[in-house]
Amino acid sequence: MKGYLNVSAPREQRRPMIGVMLPGTNAVEIFAATVEMVKEFDFLIYLPNIDGKARAAFDRLEARFTTDISFFILNAAQLDVVLTFGCLPHVAHGNLLLLTALMREIGVTVLDIQHGLYQWGINFTDDSREQGYSGTSGISMPISTLADQQITWAGVNGIGYPRYKREHLAQPQSHAPILVATNTNWHIYGEEDRYRFRHILRQLFCSLPRTRFIWKPHPAEWSPTNPVLLELINAIRAEPKDFPNVTLVGGGQGDQSTLTELIGRCRAGIATVGTAVIDFEMLRKPCAIFECGAVSSLNAHFVRKDQFGNLKQLLIWLKALEEDTPPPVTGQLVPFDQTALVSYISEAVSRTSSLRVSSERLLPILMRYQRLACC
Repeated sequence: MKGYLNVSAPREQRRPMIGVMLPGTNAVEIFAATVEMVKEFDFLIYLPNIDGKARAAFDRLEARFTTDISFFILNAAQLDVVLTFGCLPHVAHGNLLLLTALMREIGVTVLDIQHGLYQWGINFTDDSREQGYSGTSGISMPISTLADQQITWAGVNGIGYPRYKREHLAQPQSHAPILVATNTNWHIYGEEDRYRFRHILRQLFCSLPRTRFIWKPHPAEWSPTNPVLLELINAIRAEPKDFPNVTLVGGGQGDQSTLTELIGRCRAGIATVGTAVIDFEMLRKPCAIFECGAVSSLNAHFVRKDQFGNLKQLLIWLKALEEDTPPPVTGQLVPFDQTALVSYISEAVSRTSSLRVSSERLLPILMRYQRLACC
């Protein structure tokens, strides 16, 4: 897209235009699940890159999108509210930080919606120590942020889990794969934790050559900035004959199934603590969660869990798996409340109408931010 949106109707005669700022294609799935049934608004999405799966999701939502930050800036005046889904205070997300500052300056209300079961990235002033966690207010409790308001899944004012569904999946046969869902790209893990976890995975794959594993690393674990897990990923890719029972998913190649799609094809899971656990709960699949000192206080809040801290514990759990082995219970799996989300956005639209800067001030601000974006 180039230039300006073709918005001819006066603001009061059209549906509110909601801007959406995503850090990348990884956030598309949770965004789509959140707004899929919301028909009260139009959406204009900015993300720095696009792939076929994201494009298909936007087409399904009939949402306009752009990868051109200048286009998004030039059309900021058309926006009534902006949604973000976990923008990290990191140089890789500099464009989103810039756009958030712009929205605050021109009076467009910014709502930041939870994107992961545990997260700290929804705030922009994090010192890498705050966890955004509360056992009483819902996981990912709001903390310091540039956003005007943070919206969580659980808690008294939560909107529920956007991907919530209660499907009765056919139980895979006993020879179905085990899904390994990992995300060690989190500041609370120390290097020793990562090395220990990698050792467990490598030994697991080699100890059970007749068991099929599907491993879906977090997108950040494919990055050279996270070398510990990447070493094992690269070893599997370079010498697949040494790991004939392991199939990698992700990394921009081959099978690009979502986590929930993979859970449906597997009989059980192995995971680090994170959003994967709530998906295993939702789809009623047993899951063993990696335990270490860094996450013990978080795991302790689950209502029911199976944990492992070494290979022996994991092998015992796998050997004892039965068809009726229960799934984890996080205490955070709440049905999605679309009405609550619409209410939050509608209230924000009203706030924007009273905060919006005058047209005389607007253009110089937009031009200034466009120059900054081009630097």
